[in-house]
Amino acid sequence: MALMGNIAIILVSKLDPTLNSPMYFFLTNLSFLDICLTTSIVPQMLLNLRSSKTISYMGCVVQLYFFSIMGSTECLLLALMSFDRYVAICRPLHYTLIMNQRVCILLASTVWLGGITYAISEVTTTLQSPHVQPLAKSIIFIMLFIIAL
Repeated sequence: MALMGNIAIILVSKLDPTLNSPMYFFLTNLSFLDICLTTSIVPQMLLNLRSSKTISYMGCVVQLYFFSIMGSTECLLLALMSFDRYVAICRPLHYTLIMNQRVCILLASTVWLGGITYAISEVTTTLQSPHVQPLAKSIIFIMLFIIAL
């Protein structure tokens, strides 16, 4: 259901020329991020429902990296979207000058790079901790999964 809704948002905002504003550009990015976030967790969850409830250590680490990257990028993108709405409301006459296509692409790229940088540093630091045993690492992943729901 979530995949279909996000794909519909992406298609409508790309195909309709009247929806060519920064808000819809950021909404398309958010929908893409939501698709990536969902597909980084749900396949393993469905596999766990059908068969064994184990995941390899490397699979857990990869899934944790992807989940953290998508989650942190989504948080930063939501903050950027709120800034976009702030500019649209408080500076309506300057909005097109401030939020032009070049600036929107630059801001979105910065959000993606910031999310990736933060997630990689956070997960790498967590996994290198001497107090984190393999079982504890699985518990960290489960807690992140529960937070995402």
